Amino acid sequence: MQRNILLLLWLVIGMFTSISAYAKVNILLQKEIQKSVVSFQKSSGAPAIVMSIKQGDQVAINFVSGTTLKRTWKNWTPPKVTISSLFQIGSITKNFAAAKILQLEAQGKITINETIAETIKKYGQWLPTVALEAWSDITIKQLLNMTSGIYNVTENKELLTEVEKDPTKQMNINDILHTAYSHRPYFKPGKGYHYSDTNYIIIGLLIQAITKQTVSAALSATIFKPLKLTNTYYIDHAYSPAIYQRMAHGYGFVYLVGEGLPTSKVGKDMTRFNLSMAGAAGAMVSTTEDLVVWTHALFTGKVIPKQQLQEMQQAVCVGLRHQCESGKPLASDSHAVGYGLGISRFYVKPFGECWTYLGGTPGYYALIFWSPKYNLAIAVTTNATTIKSQKLLPLVLKTALLLTKQKQGF
Repeated sequence: MQRNILLLLWLVIGMFTSISAYAKVNILLQKEIQKSVVSFQKSSGAPAIVMSIKQGDQVAINFVSGTTLKRTWKNWTPPKVTISSLFQIGSITKNFAAAKILQLEAQGKITINETIAETIKKYGQWLPTVALEAWSDITIKQLLNMTSGIYNVTENKELLTEVEKDPTKQMNINDILHTAYSHRPYFKPGKGYHYSDTNYIIIGLLIQAITKQTVSAALSATIFKPLKLTNTYYIDHAYSPAIYQRMAHGYGFVYLVGEGLPTSKVGKDMTRFNLSMAGAAGAMVSTTEDLVVWTHALFTGKVIPKQQLQEMQQAVCVGLRHQCESGKPLASDSHAVGYGLGISRFYVKPFGECWTYLGGTPGYYALIFWSPKYNLAIAVTTNATTIKSQKLLPLVLKTALLLTKQKQGF
């Protein structure tokens, strides 16, 4: 009996010793990650950076550095950024929009192989006649994976000059579409890959036509509310005072895609930039904590069924470094960079296949990352568009590598 008690005592002591050692590793690891976050924030010139990490079913661990406003001589001690501060997430909005379309497919309301013309027969004319004539044979899948060939409105100098003159202007969706269909397509549908925000502006109109709701209401009903993403909003108009008060102010410039790329300068306050031009291509604001919950839920089958998740992950070649033929489907074991349905795929050791999205608006960058091998989701946001602040992926990979070196993780 006494031997059994001593054995039990030894096991208990051993257990608490292990817990103590684990806690020590955990604290040291978090300190190392916080150090990287602070270093990135200071070197990038961004006023703030926020990162959240979620491994498996564990609660997200959060890291913050900086302030919600740029420090100036008039305001030398601006408010500190918190995990509840809102950031524009730019093109990560496309990931949500693609998931919504795939939910509608799972419900039998649409198939992604239908053409725009076929959806018009089902749901009425949801596109202007001229646009329909130009794009009728394009499939929903081609819109989602950027193989439609449709002109990208964010490459249009005249339109962006108009936006630059008045960033708060509420843009008319028909004017944006007119700019798109007035330009020749990059290629015939399915014959190449070209990133085009216009594709997802159209997707937003399709979501409205099918659900008979605004995009905001449609996303809220089947994504935001079920996942309890209480700090995530789709806002394609001027911010309300309540939302504006919660925003980490973003600093940057309106610049043409491919020209005037981010500089080392922090730029001017672009927080009130009206995202009506972006629509379902980029009109969301969120927190990193919500974004890691979203990323984990999406890739673990809690948002769309297995069939639709597989469709989302069927990537096409983006033509980077001539690794493959642009627009062609990639094999599941390909190491080439690819684009699925609202998500990007890449391969890197030791993680293998990874999924990510970098979103950007004037004044903000945001990134989500998923490693299937390590069941690891990471999200990061920052509130300035500088040369260094856009390099979020190297920071995320460095963080993920720190985690993988510790078998226990957090």
